[in-house]
Amino acid sequence: MSALFTALLILVIITGMENTQPIRIMLVDDHDRYRASLAHYLERFADLELVAQAADGVEAIRLYTEHQPNVVVMDLDMPNMDGFEATQEILYRFPQACILALSVFKGQPYADRAKAAGALAYLNKGDPVTTLVEVIRTIYRKRAV
Repeated sequence: MSALFTALLILVIITGMENTQPIRIMLVDDHDRYRASLAHYLERFADLELVAQAADGVEAIRLYTEHQPNVVVMDLDMPNMDGFEATQEILYRFPQACILALSVFKGQPYADRAKAAGALAYLNKGDPVTTLVEVIRTIYRKRAV
């Protein structure tokens, strides 16, 4: 093994660059403009890749099955099938799924209900979008361990 190769291998191990695959994300929200805005924001980050978008829980289940994202950002209040039910169904079919619940509703009852459905985290849509990115990375890392 050459000295250069050894040095590069050590650098990769030390810096954690061995996992260069982006975190694959699916956005689920019935508000097209909000979903598009989030999608546009997430495009800024090299470690995040938007692989699917859904407008309701039924579509979310279908697209999760097709794309198997690493993290789902799930709105809770949607037509056809809400985010609580969609979260439960995705986790029933794919227990390894990482779901972050997102809602306009503030208060502990919504967070508790989302976590009872299986969401790993709950954020309010009024929270800074930078917090969303941090939480996506955090729950992905915890689940990927």
